[in-house]
Amino acid sequence: MLYSDRAISPFETSSPQCNRLLIFFILGGSVFTLAVLSFLLPVIFAILPSFSNRFEVLGNFGKSQSDFGRVAMITGFTVTQAFFSAILAVIIGFGAAFFCALREFKGRNFLLSLSAIPLSVPPLIIAIAYILFFGKQGVLNSILNWAFNGNININFLYSVLGIIIIQAFYNFPIAMQAITQVWQRLDEELEEVAALMGAKPRRIFRQIILPELWNPILSSFLIIFLYCFFSFMIILMFGGMDFSTLEVELYVAGRTTLDISYAGKIALIETAIAASLTIGYIFSRKQSTENVLDLKRQRIRKKIINKKENLIFIILMSIIILFLLAPLFSIFIHSFIKTGYTQGGNTFISLAPWKKILQTASTWEAAFNTVWIGITTSILSIMASLFFLYLNFTTSLKTGITENKFSSFIDSVLKFLPYAPLMISSVVLGFGFKIFMPRGSIVILILAQLARTWVFAYAQIQTSFAQIPKDILQAAVLFSSGKRDAFMRVVLPLIKPGIKTAFAFCFAISAGDASIPLLLNIPKFKNLSLQIFRLSGSYRFTESSVIAIILAVITGLVFFILQRKKETI
Repeated sequence: MLYSDRAISPFETSSPQCNRLLIFFILGGSVFTLAVLSFLLPVIFAILPSFSNRFEVLGNFGKSQSDFGRVAMITGFTVTQAFFSAILAVIIGFGAAFFCALREFKGRNFLLSLSAIPLSVPPLIIAIAYILFFGKQGVLNSILNWAFNGNININFLYSVLGIIIIQAFYNFPIAMQAITQVWQRLDEELEEVAALMGAKPRRIFRQIILPELWNPILSSFLIIFLYCFFSFMIILMFGGMDFSTLEVELYVAGRTTLDISYAGKIALIETAIAASLTIGYIFSRKQSTENVLDLKRQRIRKKIINKKENLIFIILMSIIILFLLAPLFSIFIHSFIKTGYTQGGNTFISLAPWKKILQTASTWEAAFNTVWIGITTSILSIMASLFFLYLNFTTSLKTGITENKFSSFIDSVLKFLPYAPLMISSVVLGFGFKIFMPRGSIVILILAQLARTWVFAYAQIQTSFAQIPKDILQAAVLFSSGKRDAFMRVVLPLIKPGIKTAFAFCFAISAGDASIPLLLNIPKFKNLSLQIFRLSGSYRFTESSVIAIILAVITGLVFFILQRKKETI
């Protein structure tokens, strides 16, 4: 038998390894329990008002404004905009995945690196980028006004089309990455055999390639749909009074009008829809993972083969540059603009906006809060995710003992738990915490962020863990005093790259979060994301651009420091 079957105490190992395991077990278990409770309790308190009127003491005493027609209309719009945003994102991602998986070209690695944008770049920065580039006084319209004497203007931002375009280009890297990972490992032999038998390329694609790519397409569509379904900042800034989603409606009811019962109903509807989609995502991801396990090779990438393909590539890259990279770059340009884009021939580039922001005490206070809260949230998320990985590791390696129903149930719970936070938006969490503890505080903010970020940390760490060959894990258990000892001595050192990446992503998510602080309404609290939101709400886009650059530099510096030394298994 390969694994040790003897009964092993959780701390049965030599000192000081015993002390390390004891500390890990106590601290990691406590933080993991805290993370789970920080998710469950606010969800319960967010939904509870929909079943009781006792919470109306927190808000108005009049009749709740809940109306079936209005809720149905808002739900319909929320689902519709999320659906078409996800469809467009998958189409763009599919096109980009074709070239990333099958073709060799300059900038391929950079294009794949865009998959970090949905996690590392806050939606608020994306929204400001689009305003600065596509807005009425934006870069593109200024160029068009200069070139065509004001006869051509681009005005699509504050519309349903604008919302769909912004969300699609913000999230398409998710689909690109998921589809590329599978497509580049598909076996070419079946395609070659079909071609030799006279099948045309379109038929090969339709009957051989597309069925293999269906699972990553579906899973990426569902996760993008969920992100767009929970979209808050983009809808808040571009929807105006005409368009509202369940997230925005919940925010208005829970913080502005204080109609707690109505907010509870919105939270219940939103959570129910998201839960059904999350279950579909879990299933599609499981199927996709099972298919990937059989894909041993990576296809040899070829150069772009003909003029038609080259034309498609140029058009696709131009669209990505226009709708994603150019808006992001415009933030940097706009941070040096003193007033407007033209100054009657005089220079309009100035360091004055930077001097003004850097000389303001509130900026440094906001930056300090952003950094220490981000570091705290990231450390707690790493601790929770490592403990959860520890639970999975110690229960997944079979010892030959026949499983019973209880162990099967525990195994199912462990597999489901990382996906549970996908069912809940940050606004629902913030609203739930506001009901649970009406007076907001930084501690509550950290707990609310922990409830969401530990899952992203676990995903990155699990990716590193999955790269460890099974024979190494088996040997580690065989030559250690048990699975727990093997986890501390072998697994932890090997997953360091995943831990570093997880820390960086959690820090970026925490630093870019403005929705939870808005809901909690912490007295006299400032962070960089809130500063950006408040400045952009006052149409002070130059100053908000400066702070957005500062936020990007801080998060980018964290990624650079943690990733500068590559470690491979």
